[in-house]
Amino acid sequence: MNWLSAPRERYRRMSLQGRFALHVILLVIVLFALLIPAVLLIQERAILGTAQEHGLRLVAIFAFSSVPALVADDFLGLRQVINSLGREPDIRYAMIQDLEGRVLIHTWLTESGNVYQDDLTRRALAATEASYQETQSPQGESLYDFVAPVLVLNQRRAIARIGIALTDEIQLIRRTRNSILGLGVFTLVAGLLWAHLQTRHLTRPIQALAGGARD
Repeated sequence: MNWLSAPRERYRRMSLQGRFALHVILLVIVLFALLIPAVLLIQERAILGTAQEHGLRLVAIFAFSSVPALVADDFLGLRQVINSLGREPDIRYAMIQDLEGRVLIHTWLTESGNVYQDDLTRRALAATEASYQETQSPQGESLYDFVAPVLVLNQRRAIARIGIALTDEIQLIRRTRNSILGLGVFTLVAGLLWAHLQTRHLTRPIQALAGGARD
């Protein structure tokens, strides 16, 4: 504990004003060290939570709207639905797969008929309700893979999947994070200045009383 001896000695030699200022400043720093990460975490969860809710609703609607076309083998109707989804800027793919993993229809025509056997697909094939998984595109882009079962007479006939990119959400998180950090630094500096001024104001009568007592 020899390394503590020097700070302790400096603390003993500090004036009452200096000690009080040190305590207030440390309190402000600790408060912001706890508050800012908590605000950033809440903000990130709120943005991603909104994206998740949107994706779950969208894939559930996609699965429901594909039922008539699957029953009637109307792949032209499915193609219209798939194409409308593919025009959304944040949607990277949409597909219908049978329960063996075979792609019945896909936003990319070249994928139709392929059989997917990756871990993501295996988990998607086991879905009994609308859900999502976090994944990445081959280019390293963060995605949510949303899946919902296609039910015909309450029996799972196929699965509907939509891949939604998180590019806009990540950019929004970064912009908001930078704004919060900038505001936090400004508020921290202002708080430290205010603490210093208040310390001088509060300790001045005590110092005057101590000086009178010494006299």
